[in-house]
Amino acid sequence: MRHIKKTDFFLTLIFLIAIFFLFLKNSQASVIEDLKTQIAQKESEIKELETKANNYKITIEKTKKEKNTLANRLKILENEINKLLVEISITQKKIAEKKLRIEELIFGINSRQNEIEKQQESLTAALQSIYEGDSEPYFVKFLKNKNISGFFNQIEYLVLFQSDISQELSALKALKEDLETKKDSEAQKQQELGELEEELEGKKEAMDLEKNNKKDLLKITQKKESKYQNLLAEVQKKREEIQKEIFDLEDKLRLTIDPASLPQPRAGFLLKPTVGRLSQTYGPTSLTGFTNHAYKFHNGIDIAGDTGQPIFAADDGQIIAIGNNGNYAYGRWIAIDHGNNLITLYAHLSSIKKNPGQTVKRGEFIGLMGSTGFSTGSHLHFSLFAGNTFRVEERSFGSLPIGGSIDPNNYL
Repeated sequence: MRHIKKTDFFLTLIFLIAIFFLFLKNSQASVIEDLKTQIAQKESEIKELETKANNYKITIEKTKKEKNTLANRLKILENEINKLLVEISITQKKIAEKKLRIEELIFGINSRQNEIEKQQESLTAALQSIYEGDSEPYFVKFLKNKNISGFFNQIEYLVLFQSDISQELSALKALKEDLETKKDSEAQKQQELGELEEELEGKKEAMDLEKNNKKDLLKITQKKESKYQNLLAEVQKKREEIQKEIFDLEDKLRLTIDPASLPQPRAGFLLKPTVGRLSQTYGPTSLTGFTNHAYKFHNGIDIAGDTGQPIFAADDGQIIAIGNNGNYAYGRWIAIDHGNNLITLYAHLSSIKKNPGQTVKRGEFIGLMGSTGFSTGSHLHFSLFAGNTFRVEERSFGSLPIGGSIDPNNYL
């Protein structure tokens, strides 16, 4: 009977451990519910701010359709600044939300680790009991028992006990798998948090840029419409001269491209670098929907979006050059060499978050959308070049990327 009592003891021990886990889970559930409430509050605040930002966007688009006057230009800049202020608040809320989600995951990881430790202790004690119970041959147990029913009761206890052990082992395996899943999720959320923090700094930089643009405009024009119109004409003339020079150079470089030296075109080869509406495609301007006197061929695609919108690397590669053309050509731009005779260009950025020489992964955050350079509104100009035709030339307005372009649509 001594072994039956020992088995009863361990069954009682398992019952007490189960009660402890129940208490622990109730306590954990309370903490998790509190975190979920805080996350829901942040999500609600973000939605409210997004509505506010969208209202500014509608006002900006409406004003752009009106006559290009100094008053309207200042109105656009003011609304862009206000929209960026709201978007900065949105990003800050997203960062706070992401931190709460990470806290929730870390809490879950710690809880799982504690459960695993307790489960392992319980299993160790239970297995020890089985080992001690099985140390005698069954015929010895049979002889020690005063009656046959007592012997079979003991055997039944051991069978049930071993079944419990099997269930405990399965539960332990599930806990460990859940722990690994939570650790992977936490690592992903930490990466997303880092990207949001970079995005926040970029939006602040974009806002400072708009403030400086407004300040410079007021200084140059002295609030006089005539001076603003003269400035517009002067800038536009120089822009067209630069675009014609780019067109003439690249028109010749396109003829030197050897298709055999390029990766086989296929959909999904490159990642679309941002979200938004395709406002102009690749090819002759007579077909792309944007006719002008400056150039006859559009060497990339334009994706319309909001100032401060994240831009991502289209594929793994290395940053080979960055530049700032001011009010001309590509404005702020980044070029990435993908090591397969393809180079991608990301232009008209409001903020550049990478430096030459840095390696990037596919989908990695590299900058923010803007309307710098020769641009009529916030968008990303995305070009694809044959690597062996690409170069950067110095001009009075900054470093100018030049190359034989390829239709990005064939690789996106």
